[in-house]
Amino acid sequence: MKRSVYEGDDLTIDCTHNLPVGLRNLLVFVWLKDNHCLEGENNSNLTLKRVVTKTNGIYVCTIQSPCGNFTSDSREIKVEELTVVILVICGVSVSMCVRTDGELTVVIIVICGVSVSMCVRTDGELTVVIIVICGVSVSMCVRTDGELTVVIIVICGVSVSMCVRTDGELTVVIIVICGVSVSMCVRTDGELTVVIIVICGVSVSMCVRTDGDLTMLTIVICGVSAVVLILVLGIGMKIMLKKEFAKTKNRRQQNAQNLQSTTTTE
Repeated sequence: MKRSVYEGDDLTIDCTHNLPVGLRNLLVFVWLKDNHCLEGENNSNLTLKRVVTKTNGIYVCTIQSPCGNFTSDSREIKVEELTVVILVICGVSVSMCVRTDGELTVVIIVICGVSVSMCVRTDGELTVVIIVICGVSVSMCVRTDGELTVVIIVICGVSVSMCVRTDGELTVVIIVICGVSVSMCVRTDGELTVVIIVICGVSVSMCVRTDGDLTMLTIVICGVSAVVLILVLGIGMKIMLKKEFAKTKNRRQQNAQNLQSTTTTE
């Protein structure tokens, strides 16, 4: 028999049998998960607290009695991933705080004038998808020990502030069209991939710390403060190259003069 439960639920499995009641005190119960014995579980029922996807499996109870050994019917437990879907249309403020030990998927679709504040803590994989159209402020604080994927698609007048800490791989994809400020602080011990595509009037501020590989792709089109930063860096590099070229030229001239002086003396 298969039973579906959701992450964070408490689950109790009973070991059903038709043995005489008088033998109850003589019965020894042993629980197995996927043919592996669960140590310390010797009651007629098995209680699982705050189940996660790792709880998935086939559970069987064996009964040792004076009449012989018996095996109960198997129970297949399938823990469903926790999914949060928020659809907001016009003038709503959304505040959310989530704590889970398993996988978590958050999908937020916002249209017109909404403030979204989200605090998430999970030990499993986390996927966050935010689609914003028109006038929305998004503030997000995330802590996960598993893989993290963040996809933010913003169209028109949105401020996005994101603070992320993960021990696993992190993938951030931000697509911004028209008038958006993006501030991001990231800390990860795993691989980090950041893709930012910005079109028209966006300020991007980013602080990154990673102990793994870092891959970053930034595509900026039209009127973004990041362009100013790129220009400043470009101008700075150009000035440094000019100075280095001037120093090299002076050294060559000095060497030529020294060589000429030596030849004249001889």
